[in-house]
Amino acid sequence: WLETVPPDSHEWCRKQLAAGKLCLDDGVSYQAEMLDKLAKPGWYAFKWANGTSKTTIAALFILYMMDVYTDLRILTTAGTWSQLQEQLWREVPLWLSRTKFDITAQGHIGRDSIHIPPPYDAHTISRAAYKAANFEGIHAKHVVVLVDEAKAIAPDIYDAIRRILRGGEDAKLWLILLSSPGSPSGPFYDLCTGSEGSRVQVLSLSAYESERVSLDQIHQDALELGEDSPLFIAMDCGEFPDEG
Repeated sequence: WLETVPPDSHEWCRKQLAAGKLCLDDGVSYQAEMLDKLAKPGWYAFKWANGTSKTTIAALFILYMMDVYTDLRILTTAGTWSQLQEQLWREVPLWLSRTKFDITAQGHIGRDSIHIPPPYDAHTISRAAYKAANFEGIHAKHVVVLVDEAKAIAPDIYDAIRRILRGGEDAKLWLILLSSPGSPSGPFYDLCTGSEGSRVQVLSLSAYESERVSLDQIHQDALELGEDSPLFIAMDCGEFPDEG
């Protein structure tokens, strides 16, 4: 494809390929690889280009956790209710309908929650990230906080999330941040760049690596926006630009 476009175009992609930093193997599923990584507790930041199916990863991971763990609380959040309900919680029942996991036989799935009562005691709940006090009272042996569009979350919400992710030696804890990059400032940027000495594992993905975004669309973006534009760098390259 690069041979079909001007040789002085898509410089970022060419440099990444030359450095061996892009995986373009049709036999490799980046989604499967990411889900394998998430099986291990930890803090993860998905710094992915727009349109590369971050929300699908989130929905599948929620269903996996609900099927595997007891004494579990999963908190899903985003900057607005519409982001949660129209994006993430449209994906969850879609993928649930394609699995062998029958929640209805054990509990209940709502518009933005899943509840499986004791002895399983596994619950997924949703809270919009506009008030830190909303994040009090999340207690279980195993806790997951899943943040969609993490770049839009205010610092005080991140502070509240840290209060949740504290447990004993046998607790398993996850923080999962999903977002395309935005301005080079704020908590999501700090966590991705390690500027606060964070323990986050950053998982990067460009639009070039996802078949969900056509190469023709990327080329059109490059022509219309310019490859040095902050929007192209964030939206297609999946990187933080130098300016907001």
